[in-house]
Amino acid sequence: MHPASQYSTARLSWVLALTSLVLLALPFRSAEAFLFKKYVYCSPMIGKVHWAGKPLQGLTIKRNLKSGGFKGGRYDDETITDSAGHFELPVVEHRRLATPDFFSANPQVSQSLKTTLDGMDYYLWSWSINQFELGAEGFGNPMTFDCDLSVYELIGGSPMVKCTVSGKKSYE
Repeated sequence: MHPASQYSTARLSWVLALTSLVLLALPFRSAEAFLFKKYVYCSPMIGKVHWAGKPLQGLTIKRNLKSGGFKGGRYDDETITDSAGHFELPVVEHRRLATPDFFSANPQVSQSLKTTLDGMDYYLWSWSINQFELGAEGFGNPMTFDCDLSVYELIGGSPMVKCTVSGKKSYE
């Protein structure tokens, strides 16, 4: 081996060793934040569900997210409305080395909310995003919902509720 290439190999080994030591010396969360970017699959959601102004307590609000960034391609969670018909769903985010659906030409997340009342599924909201920042669904605004289950349109035989989302009527 040429003496100059031995020097280059040794120098590269030292640089890699020092870099590894620096990364190991950082607290785990800091190293993770340094190496991985935070991707938001769904911003936090708060809202209320009612029937012509009467709060609906005890309804299960189900959120479904579809993206190649999830194991099996989907993520489901749910919450239950309180005595005032209010619900909250937390932010869904992960730290990743590469964007979700890295090999896709158009990575995106499909999002939907639904509930069931008297055996009937009511679809509250659906949206798709291809930006993975907090607030992308509401164009920078918090995700707030006011859903009156008595106001809906039948789409494919299922009621699509005409909710007010982040202060805007979803059907205008």
